[in-house]
Amino acid sequence: MAFKKVQAFEYQKCYLGDNCLIGEFLFNDLYQPIVTAECRLTSRYPDGNLFINSEIMSVSSDGWYFYSFPATPSAGIYRTQICCQAENEYLCLDKSFKIEVLPQL
Repeated sequence: MAFKKVQAFEYQKCYLGDNCLIGEFLFNDLYQPIVTAECRLTSRYPDGNLFINSEIMSVSSDGWYFYSFPATPSAGIYRTQICCQAENEYLCLDKSFKIEVLPQL
């Protein structure tokens, strides 16, 4: 019997030459959007060197924090985190993503 490799999740994909958008919603314990936090995005190239260094993210009225950037010429997995400070709370989330070459049709 052959077994298939199973992956519990799939990285967000961005394609070389396109714009990449990374984001996350932020809510309080009552599920109300938090729009007054300061969220920053930090990311590393696949080789571990710094790619994006603690850049401030934009926020929309529904609590979605986001950062947009052009996909670089390096394909691979980019270890990425969003860290937010809201009042006395601080949290970080893994938002690692993958840059790929656009498949040929």
